[in-house]
Amino acid sequence: MAIEVLHAVNPSYGWGPEPTEFRHVATVDIDDDDHPRVFMLTNTIDRYWWNNELVTPCFDGEGCRSTSVGDRIILSDGRILKCASFGWEEVDGLPVIS
Repeated sequence: MAIEVLHAVNPSYGWGPEPTEFRHVATVDIDDDDHPRVFMLTNTIDRYWWNNELVTPCFDGEGCRSTSVGDRIILSDGRILKCASFGWEEVDGLPVIS
């Protein structure tokens, strides 16, 4: 199983309107039940997050920002969750992916 990570193209970080367009930036090889770990695995803490063992980066260039409020994940069962100020919240509708 794997979880797809989508970053907002124009993030508001929870301070503005909800983002409407996203980029697929990573796949995280963990079970859906472990989805809270996606935040930690896609944030640069003690090393660049794309170097984490369970993460497959899917972006062009030398780096990518960390996952933040408003970003989305798609679980292997098709559910879509957005990164909230505290944890993850399920949302309806497929995000627009550019």
